[in-house]
Amino acid sequence: FQGLTWREIAFEVHSDHHNIEFDPKKQGRVFFGNDGGIWLSENGGASVTDKSIGYVTTQFYAGAIHPDAGSPYVMGGTQDNNSLIISESGLSPSRTAWGGDGVFCFIDQNEPNIQIVSSQSGNYGLSTNGGVSFGLSAAIDGEFINRSGYDDNANLLYGQINKNGAVIDFFRWNVNNFQVDNVDILGQNINVSAVKVDPNVPNRVYFGGQNGLVIKVDNANTGTSQPGTVIGDFPSTASVSCIYMDKQTSQDILVSLFNFGSSLENIWVTYNGGTQWQSIEGDLPDLPVRWALFDPADHDRAMIATDAGVWTTDDINGDQTHWEPTNPDNGMPFVRVDMLLLRDSDKTVLGATYGRGLMTTDVFSAPAAVILSQPIAYQGQPVIIDGTQSVNAQNYEWNLGDNTTSQDAVINHQYSVQGTYTITLKINGTITTTKKIIVLPYLPAPYELGDANYAGDFDSQPDHFAAYTAQGTGFQRGVSTKPGKDGTNSGANAWVLGINDNLYQNNTRAELYTPAYDLTETGLYELKFYTKYAVQNRNDGFQVEYSTDAGFSWQQLGSTANPNWYNYHNANIANGAFPQGYSYFTNAQLNYIQYIKDISFLVGQPIVSFRFVFRSDKEEQAQGLAIDDFQVTKYDGELETKVTVFNAAYTSSQEVTINWTTGIEYQCKEFLLERSYTGFGFTQVSNTPAKGIVSTFATEYSRVDQSLRDIIYYRLKVINENTDLGYYHEFYTDTIVVRRDVEADVVNEVLPNPFADRIGISFSSIVDQQIIVRLYDMSGKLVREDIAIPHAVSYELDRLDLPSGVYMMSVQIGEGESKAFKLFTNGGQ
Repeated sequence: FQGLTWREIAFEVHSDHHNIEFDPKKQGRVFFGNDGGIWLSENGGASVTDKSIGYVTTQFYAGAIHPDAGSPYVMGGTQDNNSLIISESGLSPSRTAWGGDGVFCFIDQNEPNIQIVSSQSGNYGLSTNGGVSFGLSAAIDGEFINRSGYDDNANLLYGQINKNGAVIDFFRWNVNNFQVDNVDILGQNINVSAVKVDPNVPNRVYFGGQNGLVIKVDNANTGTSQPGTVIGDFPSTASVSCIYMDKQTSQDILVSLFNFGSSLENIWVTYNGGTQWQSIEGDLPDLPVRWALFDPADHDRAMIATDAGVWTTDDINGDQTHWEPTNPDNGMPFVRVDMLLLRDSDKTVLGATYGRGLMTTDVFSAPAAVILSQPIAYQGQPVIIDGTQSVNAQNYEWNLGDNTTSQDAVINHQYSVQGTYTITLKINGTITTTKKIIVLPYLPAPYELGDANYAGDFDSQPDHFAAYTAQGTGFQRGVSTKPGKDGTNSGANAWVLGINDNLYQNNTRAELYTPAYDLTETGLYELKFYTKYAVQNRNDGFQVEYSTDAGFSWQQLGSTANPNWYNYHNANIANGAFPQGYSYFTNAQLNYIQYIKDISFLVGQPIVSFRFVFRSDKEEQAQGLAIDDFQVTKYDGELETKVTVFNAAYTSSQEVTINWTTGIEYQCKEFLLERSYTGFGFTQVSNTPAKGIVSTFATEYSRVDQSLRDIIYYRLKVINENTDLGYYHEFYTDTIVVRRDVEADVVNEVLPNPFADRIGISFSSIVDQQIIVRLYDMSGKLVREDIAIPHAVSYELDRLDLPSGVYMMSVQIGEGESKAFKLFTNGGQ
């Protein structure tokens, strides 16, 4: 174990357990210490800032590691800080998979899409989509830390159960059909504290107990009672913490105990399946041993997890065994370590510490070259190419496929020309691996039909788009004859999920990438595409994501709250393909239709890329989908909501239908429909939320109003608002008139009467003829004459300053006869 080093894995966590310290010299400054780190407030705790980035304090009870060689994907169950997943290499943030106190967790080593987490008292969550989402699948009446073990081949979980005086000894959960059975080990009474599934003998499980017993149970996969064989009988005051064997042989077994006491020996070995045991505590200090494992190539060497870090021996030699702690300078501090896990594919060991997060070491591993990078990059944009997950690499030799070489472990590179490149990494002068990376173009926006660079019809320049299949069925360019995804919207090609397949595979994760676009120029941008699809309703679906950092990270574009966009929001499906809280397209749309989404919120971003992401769960395949005619369009006109159509008519004896259409909506919030029977004094009769909000396509609206009047006036008040942009604009449309058995171009009302300083005249229609309005006093003297063309439903005589008395007004519309009205005024009082 010379040169044994550990690499620390960190993530952000939060806790409700605090130590609080006030700064006596600066009012309002408070430090909070918890098992999630150190936090600082400068305002008495009203807000806090994380000051523990890179300072890992997370307390792990257990961990799990992905089976793929070089994969950085790990899980862990933590005290107070949930079950966490980390999927990036190095010191990286995590995401929460499951709440509560996280405890034992597992990643199926044959089917890594199956992942299990648990929380206190035996609550287990299952994911069948590779950790994307977890649902409550088994609730065991268990202990607070409910110890368990998983059979990767049979898909069975075994573990501890709260006995409460019962004869049952362990539970068995079948993750395929969710069946839970409680099983009695005949003739035994054991409170389980350790579980080990034999990697060499099907359905053989070893159980360690809090009474020092180790019991072997064959055929543990069936029945509710099974005989057991005691293969280890250690002091009854001791609890078995770990039973370990590897695929080399089941005869060689390590057992550890987690107890203090100079008279107790906490690490034992057998080389004959438990017939004979020998203590190998040797010169190990009085420490609880929480886990143990063999060197997979040499069972004379072992590694153990203790309350004072990781210790190793190069020579298992009974009472003469010499143990060495890991030098803290090599990464592993003298901190309690609860679990050690060995990944078969590359012999990486994961250590779950109770206070310093998760750590890995490759001390057992043969050298192997590993390349981590995005599958898709963009022309002229930086992409990280990482070789640090290579195993026992002493040096690095890179050829990046574009005549660029390097000897750094991590490279920040830019490809200047679009295309497909083969990256080659050689470590230690002899061990080589390769990986392909597709570089898509970086283009100006808009990207729409008629532009010189446009290839969103998928018929020209096919290298503008690229597909990546994480697993299952992938996107292909062409045309399908399969129902639900057949044909194209235009031209000869679409992008189709499983172009020649009747059904897509379960647990599919497929992606289709677009070029990257420059959106720095101000304008109104929209993303548009045509699609048809047939997928399992609710559980499977696809969505659009966007990136503003050249594909390093992605976010969901839009939600079901956006018009003409996603048709489903996952509020309560725990084991669907998309996690709860996500929105996406699902079910069936068997004809090509266009979807449009405003993306103007991305204006100012120098590089924006998009991708379509399809996901399916483990059940009920369907046909799939096809995508065609992708565009990023730009509207260069005035950014203001326009009402292009506004009309109304009686559609039954008492029902008026009002219709309006917007040609463009910009930050449109709502439409207030107002009504008047005189042409003056409008009142609101309805409120209609905007559909387009920010859109350049025509949007139609309709409302119904109940009325029996012969003349009704309607107008719209259009409210436009976006508080994030500080934008507010409201306006009224022109007033329209609905008539029943009334001629057009006649006077309807003259108001008010008595008048003060103004007189209003409303008409039975929009008057586009000349009108002549004359106002006389009672002596016959003309005191006011207006000649005008209103182009409106009303006209107003204003700024009147007349003595009190009676007046006569005549109104002539076009060549029609004049109509006289008798009016009164009190002189403006």
